[in-house]
Amino acid sequence: MKLYVSGDDTSKESFSSFNIVDNFEDSEVILILPGGLGSFYDLFRAIESNKKIILYNKDFFYTPIIKKLYELYEDGIESRGPSEYMYIESEINEIIKKLEEM
Repeated sequence: MKLYVSGDDTSKESFSSFNIVDNFEDSEVILILPGGLGSFYDLFRAIESNKKIILYNKDFFYTPIIKKLYELYEDGIESRGPSEYMYIESEINEIIKKLEEM
């Protein structure tokens, strides 16, 4: 599995044992860590490209966006709810387990 990691979080080092690629396009899975505008961009790009997404919602960082994505689904604007296209987790150990399963 080829993993692309997006975000400024110091947690990146926790994923160094995985096959990390530098290019979004070459990846099979996108791991979105808390970060700046680039991380938001990568999140929406991953949703649009139907890549597998793991969202690290550390300290509820992405909760407002997750809520908005659910609202779009509930209002019929989007055809899928966030849980259908991404794995959302707030514990890094659970993310590592999920990656090991993949």
